[in-house]
Amino acid sequence: MPTMIASFAFISSTVASAMALLVVSATKKWHKETEADMTALCDEIEASSSEYVNETTNLRGLPLPIQRHLQTSLGLASPDEAVRRIKMLSISQRGRFLLNGKWIDFTARQLFSASNVHPGFVWEANMRLPVFSLFGRSLVTLPIHVKDAYVNGRGTMVGKLLGALTIVDMRDTPVLNEGELSRWLGECIVFPTALIPAGSKTGQKLRWKDSEDYDANEETAMATAILEGAICKTSDGTKHNVKTEIEFRCSKDTGLIHSIYAMRPYAEPGQKDAKMLPWEGHFSDYQTRQGILVPTRMEVGWWKNGDLELYFQGQNNEFEFHFE
Repeated sequence: MPTMIASFAFISSTVASAMALLVVSATKKWHKETEADMTALCDEIEASSSEYVNETTNLRGLPLPIQRHLQTSLGLASPDEAVRRIKMLSISQRGRFLLNGKWIDFTARQLFSASNVHPGFVWEANMRLPVFSLFGRSLVTLPIHVKDAYVNGRGTMVGKLLGALTIVDMRDTPVLNEGELSRWLGECIVFPTALIPAGSKTGQKLRWKDSEDYDANEETAMATAILEGAICKTSDGTKHNVKTEIEFRCSKDTGLIHSIYAMRPYAEPGQKDAKMLPWEGHFSDYQTRQGILVPTRMEVGWWKNGDLELYFQGQNNEFEFHFE
């Protein structure tokens, strides 16, 4: 009997060690691939700088609500004051994400290209999936690595349990690319000079629709932006022009953007076919970072059956801006 117990213990220990090595190896591979995406985005950011047409950047010509937001956010004395464009931004983030009907905590880092000529981002999150709870406390959790990205006009959404077991893996489809482009445009409030259309050798990618200023009886003014992304091909080889349209809503009291609204492609978990659903984000707790007033809290959700169902709540922490 002692021999059998010792053999069982040895086998269990060997299996556990092998699984641990597998997880470590998979995690290293995950981080290596993410760093490659970050590097590719940095290369794209550097290349985009050479495409700008020499121009004096100010706020003239923008919808008045956006002028007011930018004037407040950037601390400008007037709309005619020259603006120094943000080149890229890196942030750290923490919050919670709705997964299979349950909120789970996450920490994340994100890198943005702040160019609306070459929009892009890489978001890498570490989540903890509860597998055993007692009295409302998670005693045992498993790590989930998640990457959401838009690099060189191509979207990526990947999630892996323990860094090895694939939960989701979507890459470079018209629906995904449009969704990722929408995310970039919606989140560019945290690098606000991206709201100013940039001239480039390939023309402007961002444009604003005509909008009304604040009405005497309204607390919110709205302005709608349209952004064109890279052309991609469907599985049958058909070319698809990716673009997104988002409505920005500004507060009459502060002049700052407090929410966004758009129609975005939505697919239920496990389904490939997508349908258009209203998508809304809220931004609050503006604080000054490197001289720029930015929102540090954000939440996003889908409108379903008349209710806004939130799936993301985040706190933006460390900001590191790089300028042109």
